[in-house]
Amino acid sequence: MENMFVLNNIRKTYDAKITSRPALVIEEEFSIPKGKVVAIAGYSGSGKSTLLNVLGMLDHPDNIQDCRMEIMGKELSFTKRNKRWKFSQNGMDFMQFRREHLGFIFQNTFLPRSLRVYQAFMFSNGIKGLSPENENIKKALREVGLSYEVKNKNLANARVNALSGGQLQRVAIAVAMSKNPDIILADEPTSSLDFTSGKEVLTLLHDWVRQGGTLVWVSHNLYQVEQYADIIHVMIDGRIQKTIDNEQKATTENEKFKLVETLEDLLKNAE
Repeated sequence: MENMFVLNNIRKTYDAKITSRPALVIEEEFSIPKGKVVAIAGYSGSGKSTLLNVLGMLDHPDNIQDCRMEIMGKELSFTKRNKRWKFSQNGMDFMQFRREHLGFIFQNTFLPRSLRVYQAFMFSNGIKGLSPENENIKKALREVGLSYEVKNKNLANARVNALSGGQLQRVAIAVAMSKNPDIILADEPTSSLDFTSGKEVLTLLHDWVRQGGTLVWVSHNLYQVEQYADIIHVMIDGRIQKTIDNEQKATTENEKFKLVETLEDLLKNAE
């Protein structure tokens, strides 16, 4: 099976003056396979977001000399002097690669609130010269369930700060999907949404994966994890404590409850 990420010997501590407990430790090979919904499940402070940031190359391990990280079969290294990632293979531009192949959905979207929606597509994807009438933008918005707003409220020209929480998260997903990335990294994408909106957002992401994408999704909602994830990594104190193959989804309510109960027990026993 082809892997989109491979990590090994990763250690990250944010402030050694406050705590000696690392935020992230990966001592054995950890991989993310292609074409799967991979959930990183755990309570707040377990290291989920730290792992996601390292995968997205938004952060780097402490042990930059002897860690291993590959993305889509390409080996990466971190240059401490320039404080940036680079590919070990010469001639590959790291920033361009990340912009083209990775999409990000954050818990609190980083779309500047002063922008209009169509400008958010330009800002996030590094594209110039788009307009509110751009058909690709309208199509991307319709595909995330915003057809009514596109048709009747000129959503593409609306200001980001005028959107509801559910609309804002859907726009963030549309922006992430619009450049057709190979991988989407999502940090608690439903935490600010109601039950119905959260379910719709995860269904959109799940369907995108079934079309060939790969989703790495951080969540503390074990019921959502049980329903949508193909692979579940349970994270406790910065470490992956258990991995569960969930590709064959539970079909009865009893089976679903048992999996959620198993996940809860793993997390509670570590407290």
